[in-house]
Amino acid sequence: MSAPGLKLIIGHVDDTSAKVWVQGSSSHTNAKVTIIDEFDMTHTENLVLEFDDGFTGVVTFGDLRPDTRHTCTLKLSPGEDSLDASPAYARGGFRTAPEASVEGEPFAFLLCSCNKRKQATLEKRSPFFHVERRRQFVDARFTIHAGDNIYYDGFAPNKRAAPSFERYAKTYEGTWGADNDAKQVLTEAANYMVMDDHDIYNNFNSKETLWGYPRERFLGPGCRAYDLFQHSHNPHTYGQDKRYYAFDWGAASFFAMDVRTERDLAKGQMISTDQMNAFKNWVTENEGRVRFVISAVPILVGARFDNEDKWSGKTFTNQRDELLMFLADHNATVIFLTGDMHASYHASMDIHTPTGKHVVLHELMASPLDHWLRHRVGLDVEDRDTQGYAFNVHMSDFESQCSAMEIEVSPQNTENNVHHLVKYTAFRTDGDDHITQLAFAGTIGLLPT
Repeated sequence: MSAPGLKLIIGHVDDTSAKVWVQGSSSHTNAKVTIIDEFDMTHTENLVLEFDDGFTGVVTFGDLRPDTRHTCTLKLSPGEDSLDASPAYARGGFRTAPEASVEGEPFAFLLCSCNKRKQATLEKRSPFFHVERRRQFVDARFTIHAGDNIYYDGFAPNKRAAPSFERYAKTYEGTWGADNDAKQVLTEAANYMVMDDHDIYNNFNSKETLWGYPRERFLGPGCRAYDLFQHSHNPHTYGQDKRYYAFDWGAASFFAMDVRTERDLAKGQMISTDQMNAFKNWVTENEGRVRFVISAVPILVGARFDNEDKWSGKTFTNQRDELLMFLADHNATVIFLTGDMHASYHASMDIHTPTGKHVVLHELMASPLDHWLRHRVGLDVEDRDTQGYAFNVHMSDFESQCSAMEIEVSPQNTENNVHHLVKYTAFRTDGDDHITQLAFAGTIGLLPT
């Protein structure tokens, strides 16, 4: 067996450390990862890749210089029992984060989701990878993959066969390792990932069977594959057994929710009590910073079908209100980053509290990378009053044919305070489905909190 097409992913990067994910094969089980910074400082780590882990592994490099460029090389060598004597190589790079500060330096990152990557359209439609490679022009520091990063139920080989870890692994290799643009996106800067339903199967927490197999047949191998191929290179802020996490970049703080594996329909919970408490603590601990919340399903906007799978569904209304009221009571402006709905938009929610407070929340969606498109008529923007709180939602930008969104955070110094502007730009393809064009752009002004 030769080494797979997917070999290297740059994962979580902060100011002094970086995670690098690698994959070998049954014939290439020895991995040597080397990073060299712009001052010629070299770090090397070695891994023996195991069959039970899909021949994947993660190395973590520490004691790195902040805000410094690094090249990364991977050498995959044959194992002792292999007859294939030819090594395989991959190359990438990253730039460490700047030191955290209230003011911070300007930076940009990319948001995307819903990456079906159908084999029949790989050559015809690859806007995501062309858009993402704008890094060479805008120097975006990382990419947030906001769920449905694979479609096991749409791409897996012989997909209706009994689910297995091997089939999930082959779906990852076929989706991410299909072309050089895809591999370059994953290797040239940090990547942060969260789970949505198609990473396991469509609506897996409310749909109990698929192709005649019970949900449990998918959850074991699907979640193990997600943990090895995606979550292993995320930050493990709240422990190895949690799939939600937080990280900082300059003056910005990010909280990535797990809105899939902790759902409890009987309790009406999208996220567990522990995760809700971690989120609330994160909000209060990061007062004065630009706060982004990653949720694989939208919080401010609903859907006119399949709504019970979203935050806006009746099942989760009480917990959603708890979250929104907490933000309003703490005057906490946040920006939600999401995907799932096969459209791109900027929405905002004005919340007026019973005590006279007023806060504005924002939501940015970038989707899909490669899938069918949802028009505005498929979205719900609902105004309502609950327990004395008035929720009013506005959608200022919408586009059904976007592929990714570039988001820039920049400090604006005034005499007494530091304000931050968040600029967003959504991109789409033209009629030939491969030339990227500006779809819409806007600016969110954030006052100090």
